Parts: sequence; structure tokens; C-alpha cells
Amino acid sequence: MKRRVIPDLFTALVHSIVGQQISTKAHETIWRKMSDALGEVTPEKVLNLPPEALQAMIKYDSGDAPRIQHFMKVHDFAATIDV
Repeated sequence: MKRRVIPDLFTALVHSIVGQQISTKAHETIWRKMSDALGEVTPEKVLNLPPEALQAMIKYDSGDAPRIQHFMKVHDFAATIDV
């Protein structure tokens, strides 16, 4: 079995939050958008994203409205990290 290993704890947590309650395909699509836009996913980069930009990255299909609120926890969590 092959499993992705993310050594940075913040990045691993964000990856986990993004993947909650969605399909593997949606998770990979959203994670690719975030990785492409941010490069390394760090608290600073997440905090510097306007919420609208994060929402645009995590949009996957028309049923995403309830999920967007869940994903915004990433932005809120980044604010709690002491950097």
C-alpha cells in the first residue's frame, strides 16, 4: 500500500482538513489547487490569503457551499499558530 507522507505537521493537518468529508478525487483536485497557488503550505501563506481566494481554491462542485465553511477552519487555525 502506498501512502503520502507529509513531514511538516501544519501541512499534514491542512491536508487532512481539506480531505474531510469529500471524495478522494475532490480532495486531490483541491489539494493540487492549494499547492499550486501556495507552493509550500505554511501558516503565513494561508493567513495572507484573502478568504475569497481560499474559497475559490476549495470550490469543487456546485454542492460545496456547506463544505466551504468547514474548509475556512484552515484559515482560522493558521491564525493560532505562533510564527
